[in-house]
Amino acid sequence: MNENEPPARNGRFQKGVCPNPAGRPRKTRSVSAAILKAANETVTANENGKKRRMRKIEATAAQVANKGMQGDLRAGKMLIDYVAKAEEEKAAADNQDTALTQSDLEIAARVVDRVVFVMFGKREPRAVATKVPPNPEIQGDSV
Repeated sequence: MNENEPPARNGRFQKGVCPNPAGRPRKTRSVSAAILKAANETVTANENGKKRRMRKIEATAAQVANKGMQGDLRAGKMLIDYVAKAEEEKAAADNQDTALTQSDLEIAARVVDRVVFVMFGKREPRAVATKVPPNPEIQGDSV
């Protein structure tokens, strides 16, 4: 090939064909992502004499529980701590405030109006709640 000559037109790949459309796979970006990936892989474990496929994290939890039951104090303490933490997280998730805000109420009223208009061809002014209803789960004197 000479400097004055254009590049060859009969390349390695045909026009419009990409040999690697997905591209190079991305690397795991953090140690925690690698640990989560490894913990969620499946393994075959014997449970009550039967082979069962489960995630590694489930197998590890079962082993810790079994060792705690056999009298291993360290495993028993670890199990109790993890169970307490899991129960706290579940209780916190169950007690999340799901009350609607004022803007949520206004948006919902507009959607209802639009549906009524589309279905029945009527446009009636709808009273939008001007105050957010109090949440009975939240206790306190400030209102």
